[in-house]
This record gives sequence, structure tokens and C-alpha cells, in this order.
Amino acid sequence: MKKYLLLFCLCTVGSMVFAQGQRQRQSPHDTIATTLADKAELTITYGRPYIKGRQLGVEIAPVGIVWRVGADEATTFTFSKDVLVNDKPLPAGVYSLHAIPGEYNTTIIFNKEWQKWGLKYDESQDALRVEAPVQSSDKFYEQFTIEVTNDGTVKLLWGDFSIPFKIKTQ
Repeated sequence: MKKYLLLFCLCTVGSMVFAQGQRQRQSPHDTIATTLADKAELTITYGRPYIKGRQLGVEIAPVGIVWRVGADEATTFTFSKDVLVNDKPLPAGVYSLHAIPGEYNTTIIFNKEWQKWGLKYDESQDALRVEAPVQSSDKFYEQFTIEVTNDGTVKLLWGDFSIPFKIKTQ
């Protein structure tokens, strides 16, 4: 009986120590896995924060400042083939996604450092930067959402805003 009690105590303490070492997610997460029309496989994993009454461009995702797209762990884009993003080349691989929101255009940044948490960002690791227009959305998105169509159009949707960019194989 003492052996079982000791084993139970060790397991309980061990799980508590492990749990304290883990970061707590503040937002739900989602994964999109799709094959584009030109057979490139694309997987996107991201945190989906809520606006919660905050003002986009000011309190969250401030204009002119690098924003970690999504929440918690880095938003990742995984490409099975070399692709063109808005007609600029990006090799196959895994990238974190960042952005610099603007009033009329947003800079979309694919960064080579993808295994990270929070606001960590190293510009020297940028693999690609492209410009994407800031458009009005046809509906209000309380929760940050990424949509992908078969033709490779990716839309970052939040609040009243839509930021589309195009991905296709080289």
C-alpha cells in the first residue's frame, strides 16, 4: 500500500511541476490544412484572440508596429513546395507570420524563426515581406480568423478588416 501511495505522490508532484513549466494559452487555437489548386500543401496553425471591446490598430495590432499575428505561440505557415506570395518567391518550409499593420496597406512578414512564444521577433530572420491591402470586411469578426480559398487567397480577418494576399506554387 505504501508503494502505491508513494507512486501516487510522485506522479502528482511531477505533473504539477510539468504544468507550471507550460505556458497558459489565452486564446483558442485552430489549424487549417489544405491543398491548393496547384497541389501545394499549406498548413496554418494560429491562436484566435478576441477583440473584447479593444480598438484594432490602437490597443491591439497597433498601426506601424510589428504585430505577432494571432496569439500565444507563433502563427505558423507550412508550405510543402516553393511558393510565390503576392508573386514573390518563398522556399518550402515552416515560417512564423508577423505583420506591420498600416492604414491602407499591411506588411506581411514570413520569418524563419517559428518555434517561439509571444512577442519575440528578430527582423534578421525575415524570409519574405510583402504588401497586402487593408480592406473592409463584409461582416464583423470578433475573433481573429484566417481563411484560405482553393485558389490560394489567404485572408486575415478581424473586426471590420480583411487583409488578403495570394499564395501559389512557383
